[in-house]
Amino acid sequence: METTIDYRLQTTDSLSIRAAKIIDSAIQPARDSIKGAIPYSSVLSAHKFQLMKPFRSAFAPVLTIFTTLTLLTSIQSTAQTKPKALLNHVAIYVVDLQKTKAFYNDMFQLDTIPEPFHDGKHAWYSIAPGVAMHVIQGADSPKKYYQNNHICFSVQSVEAFVQKLRAAQMQWYNANGNAGVITTRIDGVKQIWVTDPDGYWIEVNDAKF
Repeated sequence: METTIDYRLQTTDSLSIRAAKIIDSAIQPARDSIKGAIPYSSVLSAHKFQLMKPFRSAFAPVLTIFTTLTLLTSIQSTAQTKPKALLNHVAIYVVDLQKTKAFYNDMFQLDTIPEPFHDGKHAWYSIAPGVAMHVIQGADSPKKYYQNNHICFSVQSVEAFVQKLRAAQMQWYNANGNAGVITTRIDGVKQIWVTDPDGYWIEVNDAKF
């Protein structure tokens, strides 16, 4: 009875090169015994060969070494490309949860997502793929914040958003804090700033990504 084994190894980094040398050394006795019956190269690139039953046990350690080193190469590659941290959520502390919810629901149509507390003091919104905004009730009063300390939402049209603000009788500002003015950024993106019921600044722009 015969079995076919396909060895593949990409020598693209030092770990793979070391693997090739280890496997080269490990299969040398079996290769000599088969006396040329195995097509072979030092880089082991996609060669198929037949192993007779008496020699299968000789190649078992090779398979183990190859599998282990392939896994280590995969882990090494993943570790090099995975970011160290990912943004999960931002949180704002508010006086009146229902008033804040009405603002974000009406002005930005944010989608709510489940929150685990169910105590009437929390609301969670999805604000980007995999990113949430947590609204937490318990603040004593609204605060005054720097305008440059803000979050930003992009919309299709800043002018259309301004019409929504006018209809709700809400004020908006440009980058310099001037009321009722739209900023055109140096790259052509239009911007305005508004505040939510607790004084948190929000930039609204028409940036396209």
